Order: sequence, then C-alpha cells, then structure tokens
Amino acid sequence: MLPAVRLVAADVGFGRMQALAAAQKLLDTDKAALVVGLSNPALVETLRGLFQARRTFFLAAGLGENVPRQSDDSAYVFHHGLGAW
Repeated sequence: MLPAVRLVAADVGFGRMQALAAAQKLLDTDKAALVVGLSNPALVETLRGLFQARRTFFLAAGLGENVPRQSDDSAYVFHHGLGAW
C-alpha cells in the first residue's frame, strides 16, 4: 500500500528570514518530503543549505524571469520556470 499524501499550504509572506522560518516549519513540524514554492534564485540561495542538510527536495517555481546560475545547482534543489520572459 502506498503512503498517504498530504498537501500543506503555507503563506510565507515576504523576506528571506520569513521564508527560512516557514521552510524550517514545513520540514520540522509538518515533516515535508517535498516542498514546492514560488521563488527566485536569490531566495533559493538562502534556502539551499537547509534543504541540502535535511536531504529534502525543494522545487523552486517561477515565471522564468530570472535564470539560475550554474553555481545554484544542487542535488536537492530544482528550478522550474514557465519561460514567460
């Protein structure tokens, strides 16, 4: 039998520290195995270390207006852009 999937929605607000606190809550309290969020490369830079340390996947979704650098690559952080630029 497959494990149950639970969707947790969270409004993070604005700012790097608020996003970091929300990500920590999703990982620690909600026990998230995958986090998907609207983000830009600058915010992903703040969150990358947390997701790498926890070995949890983060899919950073955006419109594609910012192109991540190759140095932004991570085994646990992925970028998806809609290419709307």
